[in-house]
Amino acid sequence: MDDFDPKIEELKIKYEEEIPGEERIPWKSKQEIFNHWKLCNCPINPPCRCKQRKPSSMFSRFRKLKKSEGKLYRIVRDVRKGGTRFDKLDQIDKLLWNKFEDARSGMSLRVVHDETLRGWAKEIARKLDLEESKFKASDSYIYQFKKRHNIVSRKIVKFTSHTVEDQANIKKKAEEFRVRVRGVIDNMDPDLVINSDQTGFQRMMCSGRSLTFKGEQKTLAHSDNISGLTHSYTVQMSVTKERVLPKVFVVCQETTGDCFGPQVSERLYSASNLVIASSKSGKCKKIHVKKYNEEVLQQCVSQDFAYLLDGWSGQRDDKLFDMFNDSSFKCTRFEIPAGTTPLVQPLDVFFFRPYKSCVRRFYDGVANFEEYSDHENSLKMHLRNNYVKLHSLLNHQLCHEKYNSIVKHSWGRAGLAEPFIGDYPDMTRLMYTCTSLLCSDNDMEENCRNSSFIQCAHCEKSLCIRHFFIYNHRHDN
Repeated sequence: MDDFDPKIEELKIKYEEEIPGEERIPWKSKQEIFNHWKLCNCPINPPCRCKQRKPSSMFSRFRKLKKSEGKLYRIVRDVRKGGTRFDKLDQIDKLLWNKFEDARSGMSLRVVHDETLRGWAKEIARKLDLEESKFKASDSYIYQFKKRHNIVSRKIVKFTSHTVEDQANIKKKAEEFRVRVRGVIDNMDPDLVINSDQTGFQRMMCSGRSLTFKGEQKTLAHSDNISGLTHSYTVQMSVTKERVLPKVFVVCQETTGDCFGPQVSERLYSASNLVIASSKSGKCKKIHVKKYNEEVLQQCVSQDFAYLLDGWSGQRDDKLFDMFNDSSFKCTRFEIPAGTTPLVQPLDVFFFRPYKSCVRRFYDGVANFEEYSDHENSLKMHLRNNYVKLHSLLNHQLCHEKYNSIVKHSWGRAGLAEPFIGDYPDMTRLMYTCTSLLCSDNDMEENCRNSSFIQCAHCEKSLCIRHFFIYNHRHDN
């Protein structure tokens, strides 16, 4: 052992700033070397004169010292000073990353911006006694920090009151639900296992982005109905483990409440696969659950079946399902635990998002249709008859076996069936990829010169918007 003299200026140790980057010793390694060298329990500062470990024993353990006493004592000096500027920058990076991790993956899930990182970095620098003139947390520093740690700015798609602990409990409940339900439905006919759910739509489903001119300060877009961008209606659909049920339920927003006026009822669009109801809010209520069970679900099943529903209070009442108790077959209901629907409900896990993309794609196609002015009243998509007609036509397409892979993929993603093996099912691509450049439906009009827009799954014809939507293209028989 040797006596350490804190006054070691005569060794003329180089400062960290003068040492090439590849020869610098990281701050963590410096602390490790210092802790091994220091044998006493005295405070780091002020320097003591206690006997410490010999340089020779330090050299055998730490090769990076390169048998240099000057390097050893420079590390001792740096640790006593709290580190060089580069050491402190290293500490700032580590502590800032820890703070960011706590903010985004901790219990708070706080919103973080560049200015937030800058404020945290300056606060850490003050605690490390790093002069403001040597660290300003500049824009380039924040940019490099985000690049090093793969941090990007993302749009917040949902606000939640769940913490990380809650998320862990939700995942546990979801897995328990999967085990319990699969113990029953795995032994049933896949066509007798049904999931049903509602989803909301705006009367005007416009894209939030558009190609435009570079440098444009304010990007505007035309809409036939501004109120339609905020006023909504509800669509309820059901899928078995193999297919989409051939009926769709739409709840329109009406000032009259739960019933249509006599004049509206007369002019209301009707189709064999469509059931329409109304409410003041455009959302489902208890009476709509009963109507759906009677006019949609009961018409589509004829044997004992399993029914998966979320925990919405409006559909918990057993009286709403009395029609199945009185029939020759029964309904076995499984209530999806609260908070787990994004994980285990097939319609939420995968189906509804691509379906909304298809609806939005159709709205965009209508807005750019060359003959829009000639058929303006028939193509105003915010009107009640037009948007319910669209859902009826799309449901008719989705009932074709061409789209069964999407349904199977949804159940597999939810963990309620074996994973779907095959090409990734893209609903928008399947629906809007046409095999012909021009409309090929010549049954109603010869030599249609409109560009094709949608591919019919039943007859494999490429159709323009006029032949598909205005002429009500169906294969009901």
